[in-house]
Amino acid sequence: MGMSAFSPRSPSQSPIREFRIKDWLLYAFAALYPLMVFSVFFSRDSVPLWIVVLLAALLLAEVLQHNGEFWTERSMTYLFLFLVAYVCSTYRILDADANMTWLGRTQADRAVSTTLRVAYVVAVFFTFVNVLASTSEDVIRRIFVIQIWCGAIVALFGILQFLTYTILGSDVLTRIEPTNETFGKGAYYLQKIGSERVFRASGIFKEPSSFGFFLAPLIVKLIVGTARNVKIGARWTSYALLAIYGFAVLINVSLTGILTLAVLAAFFLISRIRRSPVGGIGVVALVCCVAAVLVVTPLGSLVGYRISNIFEFRDPSTIDRVSRIAIGAVVFMNHPWAGVGPGIFAFWYPALGGLDRSTMATPLNIWLNVLTDVGIIGFIPFVAFLYRVLHKANRVRKQVPMVAVYFWSALSYLLLLSTTDIWYIEIVWFEFAVLLVISRFIAPNGITVLPQDSSTT
Repeated sequence: MGMSAFSPRSPSQSPIREFRIKDWLLYAFAALYPLMVFSVFFSRDSVPLWIVVLLAALLLAEVLQHNGEFWTERSMTYLFLFLVAYVCSTYRILDADANMTWLGRTQADRAVSTTLRVAYVVAVFFTFVNVLASTSEDVIRRIFVIQIWCGAIVALFGILQFLTYTILGSDVLTRIEPTNETFGKGAYYLQKIGSERVFRASGIFKEPSSFGFFLAPLIVKLIVGTARNVKIGARWTSYALLAIYGFAVLINVSLTGILTLAVLAAFFLISRIRRSPVGGIGVVALVCCVAAVLVVTPLGSLVGYRISNIFEFRDPSTIDRVSRIAIGAVVFMNHPWAGVGPGIFAFWYPALGGLDRSTMATPLNIWLNVLTDVGIIGFIPFVAFLYRVLHKANRVRKQVPMVAVYFWSALSYLLLLSTTDIWYIEIVWFEFAVLLVISRFIAPNGITVLPQDSSTT
């Protein structure tokens, strides 16, 4: 079976092209998604959420205006089945009438709230794909450029934070906090490494790990874009931006970010060398520059100490993460097919000896998150969704530079999400939507095309 439910309209006839406000909302999302930790009206909402709401409202009006026509693709079917697994599992929790509580939450409350997040993820992905499906590659390129430049501004803010605090001893920039209560938990930018407290740049995110999560995919985009001659500005501009991003990552000292970049650099280097031995020289030179900075500056000893703490299990954060993975594996093996229910791992974690008892814990790993929530039954459609999106992109990334940019960026998100639980934020699904659209709907010449096996809804 091929793709289904496509409107056969040509790009020039598509209402999506007529509503230019959609393009501007996409640009606004690309520029403002770093504000994901800042609330607007409520304690846990964000600026990107409200942009998604506006896009969904415009899309709904358009669908109603054109007799219910919309764009879909087989990957959405897998994602919908993934949601069905969560809904069924939630019904099982509600039907069991479990009255166990932990930190003031019941199992039913936890299951429903987790499933609502998954439903939001599906709605976000559907919205982004439908909005992007009739755009040209020019729009995607503008989104890329906006992401890079706005990301550089945030990275520069983090660097300025670092310099003012470590050189001038001023905390005027580190006192900036989000109103989102989830993230306002204290001075995360001061952390004890060894016998001393050191500063870790956090940008506008308050917590350094969020800053690292933000930086890694952007520097991946920038490196791949530069290698594939995707224009951002003059050549020296790309090198200057690489320096800004690289320094921001190092002073952030996020091991997840650094290791993600190291793994992707190795894969990217192998990929480049297979195509052309000369093509890998730039990657090798970049790695050598980073290594030189680590050798001649105090950052090297800091990063080295953190890495040694991981392998020697002296880092409390690492011990907690290993504990969550180990307990997550036990929970999954005891309930392999249907899992224990959406979010119910939080109740098993303290019972099985989990270390952090101050939060509603997750495995901090997207794969174990799904396996413990809905088991193999839910894991299969989730992996099928990822395969569907990534497989086609991998086949055409050598021909279409923007596909390569977002392919490697999507992989960076999957690596990062192997150590965190914020897979439900909008930017992750925006990246996959962009990758799906540019690899399936946009020809190398930048003109939107319909798949050969399209049909009408």
